[in-house]
Amino acid sequence: MAWEHIFDEESLAVLLSLRAFVCLGALVADRLFERLSFAPWLHRLHPVALFGLLVELAERRFNRAGVVARFWRGVFVCGGLVVVAFVAGFLTDKLLWKAGWEWVFAGGIVVCGVLIAHASLDRHVTYVEVALRKGDLVRARGWLSHLVGRETRTLSKDRVARAALESLAENASDGTVAPLLYYLFFGLGGVCAYKAVNTLDSMVGYRGASFGLFGRFAARLDDVANVIPSRLTAAFFAEAAYVLRRCSGRNAFRIWKRDALSLRAWVEEGFVSSPNASHPEAALAGALGVKIGGVREYRLHGEVWRAGWEIGESEKHCEWRDLRRARRLVEVAIWLNFGFGGILLFGIW
Repeated sequence: MAWEHIFDEESLAVLLSLRAFVCLGALVADRLFERLSFAPWLHRLHPVALFGLLVELAERRFNRAGVVARFWRGVFVCGGLVVVAFVAGFLTDKLLWKAGWEWVFAGGIVVCGVLIAHASLDRHVTYVEVALRKGDLVRARGWLSHLVGRETRTLSKDRVARAALESLAENASDGTVAPLLYYLFFGLGGVCAYKAVNTLDSMVGYRGASFGLFGRFAARLDDVANVIPSRLTAAFFAEAAYVLRRCSGRNAFRIWKRDALSLRAWVEEGFVSSPNASHPEAALAGALGVKIGGVREYRLHGEVWRAGWEIGESEKHCEWRDLRRARRLVEVAIWLNFGFGGILLFGIW
């Protein structure tokens, strides 16, 4: 397919159809990559790990000087690194198209399969579930610390299960749905740029004194990048709840509408919390009929802050069975919607 004809009606249908099936293949590849036993040194060659080293070097070099200077240096560094990631992905995509559509299909599956993290997320939530089922609260807290940035050493069983549910909902959006959506509409350049934004936010987008001004642009950029994916993920959860037993799609939509933070409220409160995380969390809580959230304590770089509010409605405590139902719901939501999307686009083509 010639790039100059990419916006023709027929060419666009073919392109989206191909990318939709690449997304499905990437979900399979992600599972396969997760099952393979890689040597520890190979993890350091992961594209995200290599990009993280670049972010760390740039932060050490530019996160200095005065208050205003730190902010504008953060804009320069974060913006520049995102552009570099987009150009790298775009050029890779273009080379694959020159080699043939078969290479686009195979290359897209490999790259997207490496960049999404659905299998790893499901595995860590499973570890928390198994530990709670066995009554091993210490081990459950330990596995939870791999999923969340909050303090976990004093959490009860209910709070551990809540935190795992919240992480599953939020990371299903950030780690799986969002990258695949950016690939679907913007190709490898889009997914690489998104992962760059996501990595920058996780590394320098903290509110602590060390990164607050330097990482503010990265944090806001990540908020903007996830506005649509987070809400689509919430819709996916609510839709999947209609086809699963012991889940309520109607309640998922109701709690999502009631408890999720709107963009207007986010602006009015001064951009304090994320405008996106509460959307998939609220839909998941409503679908399962549980209550999650609450005030969470974070300790990073010697600083402590508390944030959060309760989402959902239930009188019972969360338990390991809720984690099992949530994992099944997330799996069905992702496969159902991307699978249906691929078939629909193929039918249109």
